[in-house]
Amino acid sequence: MKLTRRNFIKTSVAGLAGTTITAGVPIKAEARKITSADYGVENKVFLTCRMCAQNCPMVAYLRDGRLVRIDANPNTPYPSICGRGRAAAAALYDPQRIKTPLIRTGKRGSGEFRSASWNEALDLIGNKMLQLRDEGEPHSVAYFPRFNTASLLDDTIFNLYGTDNIFSYGDTCFGSTNQLGLGSVLGGGEEPRQGNSSVMGDYENAKIAVLIGRNPVGGLVAFPWGGMFGRGRKNGMKTVLVDPKKSLGVGETDTDWLPVIPGGDIPFLIGLAGELFKNNYYDEAFLREYTNADILINTETLLPVYLDSELDTPDYMVYDETSKTAMMKSESNSPAIFASCEVDGIKAKTALQLLKESCEKFTLKQAAEKSGIPEEKIIKLAKDLNSVKPACFLERGYRATRYFNSLHEKYLISSINGLLGVYGRKGGLIYGRYAYLDTPFSYNDSNEISVNMWFKENMEGFELCDPYNMRRTFPLAVEREEPYKIRMAFLNGQNPVGGSVGGYKIAQALEKMEMVAAVSPFWNESLLYADVILPDTTFLERAEPLFATYKATFPVITVHNQVVKPMFDTRNGYWIMLALAKRIFSDDEYYDNFNDFEQGGIKYIVDYQLENLELNDEDAATFSRRKLIEDGVWCGAAAPLKPMNKPTPSGKLEVYSLFMANWYNLLMQQDRTQEAQYYSPLYDYPPAYYQTKKDKLDSDEFIPITGFSPLSSFTGAQTRNNILLKNIGQNLNYSAVFINTKKGHDLGLKSGDIIEIFNIEEPNMVVKSEVQLTETVEPHALFSFYGVGTGLYTKLSDKLSVACPIGFNPNHIGNLTFMPVEASAPSQDFIVKIRRAK
Repeated sequence: MKLTRRNFIKTSVAGLAGTTITAGVPIKAEARKITSADYGVENKVFLTCRMCAQNCPMVAYLRDGRLVRIDANPNTPYPSICGRGRAAAAALYDPQRIKTPLIRTGKRGSGEFRSASWNEALDLIGNKMLQLRDEGEPHSVAYFPRFNTASLLDDTIFNLYGTDNIFSYGDTCFGSTNQLGLGSVLGGGEEPRQGNSSVMGDYENAKIAVLIGRNPVGGLVAFPWGGMFGRGRKNGMKTVLVDPKKSLGVGETDTDWLPVIPGGDIPFLIGLAGELFKNNYYDEAFLREYTNADILINTETLLPVYLDSELDTPDYMVYDETSKTAMMKSESNSPAIFASCEVDGIKAKTALQLLKESCEKFTLKQAAEKSGIPEEKIIKLAKDLNSVKPACFLERGYRATRYFNSLHEKYLISSINGLLGVYGRKGGLIYGRYAYLDTPFSYNDSNEISVNMWFKENMEGFELCDPYNMRRTFPLAVEREEPYKIRMAFLNGQNPVGGSVGGYKIAQALEKMEMVAAVSPFWNESLLYADVILPDTTFLERAEPLFATYKATFPVITVHNQVVKPMFDTRNGYWIMLALAKRIFSDDEYYDNFNDFEQGGIKYIVDYQLENLELNDEDAATFSRRKLIEDGVWCGAAAPLKPMNKPTPSGKLEVYSLFMANWYNLLMQQDRTQEAQYYSPLYDYPPAYYQTKKDKLDSDEFIPITGFSPLSSFTGAQTRNNILLKNIGQNLNYSAVFINTKKGHDLGLKSGDIIEIFNIEEPNMVVKSEVQLTETVEPHALFSFYGVGTGLYTKLSDKLSVACPIGFNPNHIGNLTFMPVEASAPSQDFIVKIRRAK
């Protein structure tokens, strides 16, 4: 059922009132129930949290026009926000916010700027963009969006201007091996990517959750994952944490911490899978009905029998147990899941037979030695999982690629979940649903290929990159001037220097730009290299369109109202983008593309979103515009349990990935054996990058690992320079680095000492940090909370006095390396040395 404009007019008389674009771009709320909080004491405003990227639904409370507190929106099944969201007031009232337009006066990186008027600053940017367009090179502008306030509009403006070079942060976050690793088993197209919201653990009903690279409490996504996890713990869910650092918040009771060596997850997984095979702990019925465990594989090519490339039909060859012959699956009544045979002289085995044999080549003793996890722990976990399956799952992790072998790790996790039969099962892994909100803005193709698409089509090692979620190609493109010269960078809320491993290379590339323009409410590393800075509002000072991209099993739509008027001489992103558009487009271009929005404001976008909203009958029966405004959120029906959500080459869940097999075969044919090992469809152990550099770490060497906490998430000052979060974080030493107690003592260190940290491949970049010794860090690891201190960029200390003046961000000194072929960012895959500071 499609909800039309007429339907919505019937259900809402007042509607979302709007105005023309102003500094605040307000949305007036509809009539709602009056509570005691409204009688001269507090006013409530519904909005979504933007302290990180998750947009958790929340409510702000105002007293005399001033924000006094924030809470979770109670009108959801899992009302929850984290410490970051509750501390948003400190970001709003941060005295070191960027208060007025700024123009650089010193060298790039010096942090020296002067105040300017909006017209002066906008004219500088607009004139440069006009010059590049007049010279026929609009594509030479690189646009970096992130926490910007012009959602939906900004990409349109740069696209219409003439550049497709929109550098998303996805390669260091969601658009990484996480997506491809899951998609290689669950499907999703020629390059099968499945996002973080496509499948999730049913924490509420699970008996055991194995957390690998995941911290549902201390990390991101309070709504709904944090709430789901909390209920699961309340219901008796046991957690097994496979991590070099024992995470905060998973609980001390009923939690088993398995301290894995950094990059050693794969040996652990192979050992675990071996125990599942050895003891028949797999779910045979699930494997037979829903997976390609029975597909016959050519043992030489590792591809399906009779095929030299990927499968192009869901019917494939199997070994029939009754007739003892090979035949098409559609003709077999009893396909074997374990079998070896010959087909016209081709040696073949079933996929499950090959997976089992690959585990047998890697002994349990080897798994324990390479992972650091004792044999008895692996044996016990396999037994425990068998006792509760399918009410269990292995988390496939969250956030960025960590090591060169992360894709293979995610593939193994996804495949082993198939062995346990947990997909689409209560207490296992369940699929998400979301509502789709359309945009009123249109897009055009640029005349020039984007940098990322050019890399994908022309550069060996980038064939599987996601061209829409890449930013670390930027310094390569600048250095090589391929496919053309990048002349200008526009940073809109994004901090590529602080947020990307190898950030120093991005800083060097920014120094080569003819102009660097930036929009941000707060200081960060990248802004030190800007020529012009435009002060954005915080999310509390603006209204935004509806939002619906949630990591939930049910569709969610939220409103975002303006809480307070913009402070200082700041403007919201829509105002900024339109002011820029007036400078770079002709009057006709501007009128044709943006006049309706300028006249209608945010209401114009919201009306379009709602008029084009399509819901099924069940969801449509519960949705109304008035209710959405009154509650600040609408939640639809949960997705039905099902084993698959997207098509695969075999038509089944691919515990043996034909996508991986095809790429392995292709790379081997090209004699790219080093890269091919990362795409093996078998349960193999390709090394991390750092393991190719040294067989054994020296006593003063570590692998730098990071983790999120409820107090810090990204490299933005909304959390770093936040006095409320600092007051709590100091008790956790959250600006320090943490190493194993014994290893620290062996180096003559004690908690509280100041140390120097440097990358062994870049020894001239030295960062200082406090060190804390703890038993909760694996000896090979050096742990830091993500993005807390100013690190290598000490000039930021003058701008962020609340943030720690020292501290370690691995991105500052990490290598600009790329995951083979998939090309995302291996964020932790390098070696650092430490020494006592002089």
